[in-house]
Amino acid sequence: MTGVFSGAPIDLRDGYIHFSTGAQVRETARLYFAGEEDLLLVAVSGDALGEALKHLVREVRVAGDGIEGLRLYQARRPDIIITDIRMPRMDGMAMCEAIHAMGEGTPLILISAHDEKEYLKRALACKAAAFLEKPVDLGDIARIIGRIARELGQGKATKAHGATEPEREELDRALELLSPRAEPMHDPDVRAWSRSASKLNGDQVCHARGPNGDLFVLLADAIGHGLPAAITSMHLPALFTDLVARGYSLYTVLEHINRNLHTQHAHQFVFVAATGVRFDPRRNQLEVANCGMPDIHMMAEDGALLRRFPSINLPLGILPPDAFSGDSEQAPISVPAHLYLVSDGVTEARSADEREFGNTGLTQHLARPAQGRFEALVDGLERHVGAHAWNDDCTVVEICITPNRQAAPQSRPCPSCRNCLTHKMVF
Repeated sequence: MTGVFSGAPIDLRDGYIHFSTGAQVRETARLYFAGEEDLLLVAVSGDALGEALKHLVREVRVAGDGIEGLRLYQARRPDIIITDIRMPRMDGMAMCEAIHAMGEGTPLILISAHDEKEYLKRALACKAAAFLEKPVDLGDIARIIGRIARELGQGKATKAHGATEPEREELDRALELLSPRAEPMHDPDVRAWSRSASKLNGDQVCHARGPNGDLFVLLADAIGHGLPAAITSMHLPALFTDLVARGYSLYTVLEHINRNLHTQHAHQFVFVAATGVRFDPRRNQLEVANCGMPDIHMMAEDGALLRRFPSINLPLGILPPDAFSGDSEQAPISVPAHLYLVSDGVTEARSADEREFGNTGLTQHLARPAQGRFEALVDGLERHVGAHAWNDDCTVVEICITPNRQAAPQSRPCPSCRNCLTHKMVF
């Protein structure tokens, strides 16, 4: 028999053809086709679905709705969850939010018929690994699963699927070549500290002076950590420095980075949370654009909180170039201050007993005089984590902001930081 199959009623409702394994057919028929007559059962060979998924996936379990999905998750603890948003009883988004609340960090791939900002924001809050719009290309699914597998294991997935010894040695050499080195922060008003969850760090700290002396700083945090995150973010310093040198505004710098990420990683939901800062020392004007990062704290010399800058934009790389929104906040600077930027690995840093450092830990360590504040925050973080492994890349950036400065600073310390000349990025 030959012909064209447009889809069952459930397929036509959400625009996606649903498959069941042989063992799942009876349950699928009971849930969705009870009482139907003249049903036609069509078998599809798994070979036709391509080699990629067969090599990446060892076992697949299917749930008919969100409640069943939660029960299956608790029973099986899968490596990856792929879910439609529209499901009976409990929708896929609510299921993912419940799973995320359990705190185990299982990668989530969400599928929807609608590309809506509200869904994107909720997906980001769940740390979703991918958000795909229907119709979904099977090749995209295979690539995303492959990326997650690499991220989960940092080589463990490669070994589990039969990599040869030369292939493992090549991966090790690549990791060694890409491993970050300690580099000096060349601007005396900027210093940073970082710790990696694995050999490679997905956080990037970039700073540069524009042609008119304005200070630009970017803290970027690529999705995940390790090799995939490092590859996503490794080109950002060169791109950022070039854009600032051309005299572009902060908005235009972020717009170009968003365009670059979205173009290079289309359909893969690769994104970079970022904080962009520009300080004009001649006009004493501060500009901050927070794109999916934790709150930025501006602290007075005596330890008082002057202002917070929350996230008001989606991370870079999510929205297409024609929909990009890089809104920023302006603040006049009349007294010396310090700005503190952190990646989410700082607030989510866990101790041996699974307590998060949190916003409480961050604000407590910042509420002290400027001299020694940076060191106290770093020391507090390291004491909190202790010998426990870092669960995510962590970065802290301090920017000294001095008003009424007529030119870019030379090689001298800022007012409160006695050792600015020796500040280094530490890994």
